[in-house]
Amino acid sequence: TAVELRNRLRTATGLHLPTTLVFDHPTPEELATAVLAELAPEPASANAAVLDGIARLQQLLGEFADGDPEGGPGPRGRSEVTARLRALLRGWDDARHSTDEDEDAVDLDSADDDELLSALERELGSD
Repeated sequence: TAVELRNRLRTATGLHLPTTLVFDHPTPEELATAVLAELAPEPASANAAVLDGIARLQQLLGEFADGDPEGGPGPRGRSEVTARLRALLRGWDDARHSTDEDEDAVDLDSADDDELLSALERELGSD
């Protein structure tokens, strides 16, 4: 019966499930949790996804640069890639700086006198 259940779950989900599935997860809740975890694994964090993308880009750039002399990127190809990478980095830096400025912003309607004076000193510079 356990093997038949595993086979039906495998057919329904397309997952490769062990023959000991029912014994490893003896309650319906544990079994459902295990199958769902296989069907929809936890998403990677945004930071991990970005770093994975950068690693893939780094690999592609290495392959692009290592191309044979006749099929390599050539000066024009390298210039285009370099310009795009620089623009990407500028955009990344600009987004970070605008976020930093937003954090320093003072809500003028609810600020007390000290907060207003501090904001003015930051904006105008203090002597």
